[in-house]
Amino acid sequence: MHSSALKPPLHHLALCLITGLLALLFSACPGDRYRFSDTLGDTGGTLKGIMERGEMTAITEYSPSTYFIFRGEPMGFHYELLKRFSRHLGVRLNIKVSSDLAEIFRALDEREVDLIAMDLTLTRERSAFLDYVHSHGQTRQVLVQRRAGLSHPEEGRHEVRFIRNPLDLAGQIVYVQKGSVYFDRLKNLEEEIGDTIHVIEHPSDPVEGLIRKVASGEIDYTVADENLAMYYQSWHPELDVKTAVSFPQQLAWAVRKGSDSLHRVLDQWMAVFVKSTEYNKLREKYYRNNKVRDKAEQEFASDGRGVISPFDEEIRKHSKLIGWDWRLVASLIYQESKFHPEIQGGGGAYGLMQLMPETARLMGLSPSSPPSAQIRAGVLYLGKVEKRLEEYVPDKEERIRFTLAAYNVGLAHVLDARRLAEKHGRDPGKWFGQVEYYLQRKSLPEYFNDPVVKHGACRGEVPVRFVRDIEHRYKLYRDIIRE
Repeated sequence: MHSSALKPPLHHLALCLITGLLALLFSACPGDRYRFSDTLGDTGGTLKGIMERGEMTAITEYSPSTYFIFRGEPMGFHYELLKRFSRHLGVRLNIKVSSDLAEIFRALDEREVDLIAMDLTLTRERSAFLDYVHSHGQTRQVLVQRRAGLSHPEEGRHEVRFIRNPLDLAGQIVYVQKGSVYFDRLKNLEEEIGDTIHVIEHPSDPVEGLIRKVASGEIDYTVADENLAMYYQSWHPELDVKTAVSFPQQLAWAVRKGSDSLHRVLDQWMAVFVKSTEYNKLREKYYRNNKVRDKAEQEFASDGRGVISPFDEEIRKHSKLIGWDWRLVASLIYQESKFHPEIQGGGGAYGLMQLMPETARLMGLSPSSPPSAQIRAGVLYLGKVEKRLEEYVPDKEERIRFTLAAYNVGLAHVLDARRLAEKHGRDPGKWFGQVEYYLQRKSLPEYFNDPVVKHGACRGEVPVRFVRDIEHRYKLYRDIIRE
């Protein structure tokens, strides 16, 4: 919002004192066959490293039972658990996403992430390169098939055999996620029944995608964890998930072998949290709440790609006008309005991008303008602000941060902060830790009375958090949502 009348930010990320917290904490498949390196010391990715950088990076999968975006807001059972653990540590949360188990294990091994946060089944093979955290649940593997009597929707296709006894899988074709434990389980089942099961590892589809293909009749069978299979059966009543192909198995997060300090603290936290009322509420919310399931289904029913808002296509189209990543613009819009085009803000700001009335008129906008026009006007205004900053901030990435701050608090205050940074020997062309530092201090007399300051005081902590929140959310969107 372009105004000196400021709004409180939507998010607040609190950082605790590292030294004191550390003292407290320390007192208290084919993919499976990926070979980890031998140099696994308690170094990168450990608790000490997390606390020093003030950020924890987890990798998970993008699915409606794990982590997804609904109308711009991150949701998901494992996402909520991660938020609570990062808050327990007092650090920021960074999330990476992959549906490829081999890629997930590689990222952990190469210290790109600190932990894996998803429903990992405990196996002896994985225990050779992973340290499991205290289990957060139990499941068993089940066959996912269509209910008895349901044939393929295409004419001329064979009648599908309905299977209740795993012995009857002999000679059948079963698709499974590549790198999953389901492949090994079916191969063991082959030995147990003394006959061939044709197990095909799908090269790209995750478990959820294969379940949908069974529901649509594209394939006949797949295997999934029972809790996930039942979750999808609530959307696709044509599915049957009652045929077990394994004994009950534990589910857990994992850290890299040798990350002893992180493993110890996470294990202790999880052991306590899974017994709490809050944990039970989360399970109720994501596995038994129809409203949450409906939200997730809206995002995944079409192509599983995921969307940010009802206005994605308009945001994509208009963001091209100024060469910005549409997901960054979407993050800004969420920050301003949470994608509600009718919202009225402080000082008379209105619409998806919360333009002030005077600015909106200059951009040809009125309160009755449709969402597409609101987005276009806001984006073009961002372009105008960025153009003004070109002579001061040549680097595009940095200039975008300056532009976001100016969009919130006004260009004049940002240029004041830039002059203060230059005067005090900081880099006036960099935002984080440089110009933002002085913008934040423009509420103090010793700074807003400085001769280089031409536009007086402002509540600089608001635009500073504004930029940080937008960038943090943008990273989440970028990891999840395709361009």
